[in-house]
Amino acid sequence: MKKLVYILIFAAAFVGGYFVTQWLFPGAEKIIKSRLEKLASDLSNNPGEGGIKKLAAANRITSYFTSDVLINTEGFGRGEPIQGREEMTQMFMAARGNLRGTVKIYDVKIDVAPDGKTATSNFAAMAELQGQSDPFVQVFRVQWRKEEKQWLIQQVDPVREIQILTQ
Repeated sequence: MKKLVYILIFAAAFVGGYFVTQWLFPGAEKIIKSRLEKLASDLSNNPGEGGIKKLAAANRITSYFTSDVLINTEGFGRGEPIQGREEMTQMFMAARGNLRGTVKIYDVKIDVAPDGKTATSNFAAMAELQGQSDPFVQVFRVQWRKEEKQWLIQQVDPVREIQILTQ
């Protein structure tokens, strides 16, 4: 009977230790998903926000990206890709003014490379735009790079529907 109690105590301690470890040291997938959710929240436009708060939000947004970030804007009415944080800050300030409410992300799929230093995520983003009755939905493929223990976005590509079906 004593042996069974010891086995149960050991098993409970092992399971408890596992969950505490997962909570204290989350995996890359969980960290990346959390960063995406925070980014979506920071992208959301809160009515009545002053200029300083909008600038602070734009600066917070750029902290999710590498300094050499590349955002392909194919299909967004802009021919040239956006390169670097400076250009991205200006783009986000302008784009945030067109948002009406929150940005939401769905169907996040994350694939971390075996080296643990790069990852790719695919997800759908939905936002309501000023002057539009229907929400805007776009699927993105995002390349991540781990720099100084932090996952940062290195490249953003919109995904065409044809690409979704073939991959």
